[in-house]
Amino acid sequence: MKYGVCAAAAVLLSLALVPGVSAGLDMIAGMWEITTKWDMPGMPMEMPSVTFTQCLSRENTVPRIESEYSGCTIINAEATDSSVAWEVECSDNGKIMKGIGKVTYNHDTFTGGMTLEAEGITTTHYLSGRRIGDCT
Repeated sequence: MKYGVCAAAAVLLSLALVPGVSAGLDMIAGMWEITTKWDMPGMPMEMPSVTFTQCLSRENTVPRIESEYSGCTIINAEATDSSVAWEVECSDNGKIMKGIGKVTYNHDTFTGGMTLEAEGITTTHYLSGRRIGDCT
């Protein structure tokens, strides 16, 4: 189950928000270096952080990790001048997972996180990013 939560979290990050939701967002489109770290209760060791690059744009403002897992749907997404927040629901072999997330942009950096709950287990995910150039 804990690995299923981890996979679902990766999918949460792989979802793009509804186009147009980020119209006034204070972020610079381009290539971003993103670091994510998860805190999973009951794990015998600390989960390592993962760093990757992704091209982020006004239409794709949520950092994502590619995954083979599918079945997540964004229920609600909202942007302000500095933040993007979302709610998501996932289904994995009949198990429902729900989560909320938020990242706050400051031109060329962001910080944020999300929580995901499945079968009474809540995981916390910490996100940070910095723009490193233009998309190729």
